[in-house]
Amino acid sequence: MRVPRIFSSSQIRFSPVIWVTIEKLTQQGMWLLLFLILAPLLGPKPYGVFAIAMVFVGFFEIAIVAAAVEALVTITDLDASHLRTVNLCSIAAAIFAGAIIFGSADFLAQWFDSVELRPALMMLAPLPTISALTSVPIAILSRQSRFDSLALRSIVGLAIGGAVGVGFALSGAGVQSLVAQILAQRGTELGMLWASPHTRVGLGWSRLHFTNLRGYVKNVLVSRTMSWAVGQIPRSILGWYLGPADLGLFVLASRLVDMIMQVVIVPRSSVARIKLREFNKDPTAMARAFNILVRETAILSFPISCGLASIVPTVFAALLDNRWQPGIVPAQIMALTVIPLTFYYCSTAVLLAAQKLHLDSQSHVVLAVTCALTVLVAAPFGINSVCSALLLQSTAFLLVPLTMVRRACGSSPFVVIWEQLPLLGAAGIMGLGVTVVAPLISLQIGHMATIPVLIGVGVAIYIPLAALAAPNDIRRLIHRVTSTIQWAITKIQ
Repeated sequence: MRVPRIFSSSQIRFSPVIWVTIEKLTQQGMWLLLFLILAPLLGPKPYGVFAIAMVFVGFFEIAIVAAAVEALVTITDLDASHLRTVNLCSIAAAIFAGAIIFGSADFLAQWFDSVELRPALMMLAPLPTISALTSVPIAILSRQSRFDSLALRSIVGLAIGGAVGVGFALSGAGVQSLVAQILAQRGTELGMLWASPHTRVGLGWSRLHFTNLRGYVKNVLVSRTMSWAVGQIPRSILGWYLGPADLGLFVLASRLVDMIMQVVIVPRSSVARIKLREFNKDPTAMARAFNILVRETAILSFPISCGLASIVPTVFAALLDNRWQPGIVPAQIMALTVIPLTFYYCSTAVLLAAQKLHLDSQSHVVLAVTCALTVLVAAPFGINSVCSALLLQSTAFLLVPLTMVRRACGSSPFVVIWEQLPLLGAAGIMGLGVTVVAPLISLQIGHMATIPVLIGVGVAIYIPLAALAAPNDIRRLIHRVTSTIQWAITKIQ
């Protein structure tokens, strides 16, 4: 039996993973740049207020947009009536959601004791409708593997939104700067998507096609709503219990984790959930493909997770003022959650590819419930306790998605975990080494100059250890990187 290759190095120049990675890497790089500009101007509190607002706005976006996109991408026999029906339903639901957000602004502002929250929610009320208009075009481009178009709209939207946000911040707009940024970003993305000749679709209604999609939407809605709950319910609890300032610190810690996820893990899992469909009728091949997916993701996510945890104190000292320093320990702890989340995202990709949406939904429900309970119990003890509890919870939860994958294709959870332990050991040794030398180097050359030195030290420690733990994977990784660099040089020339 052939060993499935999800990401063939011989086709790296045309791999959708490259385009998705470019999109995510550029997004996160631009976000980091904007944050470094806005953080001294705003401080943690506006980020906390904006995070509270996006808890509620984000729920409607997830419930409407993510459900529509995933249903249209997952369904096998898609036609124009599916597209028109989903377009009509998602827009109608988004308008209703916007009315709820606008009408509840006063109540939520009083509940969280924040006068800045009311105008922020009112300004954000149109956001679900703007996002709903992008759902069908995104699904069309995803099915056509036009990840270059998706990457371009995302990058341009973030650039324009960032420029608007910085302009507002310089004028002293506070949290409204972040609101203006996301509205400008989503509006730009909408314009670019609908300007594409590949995404033209109208409105329509077909009861038959609606019924056909309803099963997909129901399962995807549950899983995506639970994903929202995992990220946002802790924020709402912390915002209510600890206040916007501490929530702003938690948002930064979570955002650093999201940067790793979006750049290293999401590109592979997003493409894999489509590419792995070819193994639907061969569980053994699907299990092998899953093991390869985890391996090729962990080889980067593990060292980046440990490396980020080790350099966070240096990064905060070099780039952020004293208002952000209490966020150092939370950021270090949260960085380590990337390790168990690597398995979770890879598991989700397999379950979606195998069209086991009910298993994916069940996994999301368990994660959301345990995450909410964890934060609720730990919140009285402060932000450091919350982050520590979330790390323990995500590690304990690990067996749930892996068990779901075993039910889908027979892959053993313990074998999958065992095979990654050498890489985890290499990443852990690297992280400890960087942690030890970081203060010594900082004393000699200063915090800012120390950051690239620590990255180099981490690479120098990890590569030889990983080569001993997984020589074939390291060779493939190096070949893939060199092929991509050669392709980029050729394009530039």
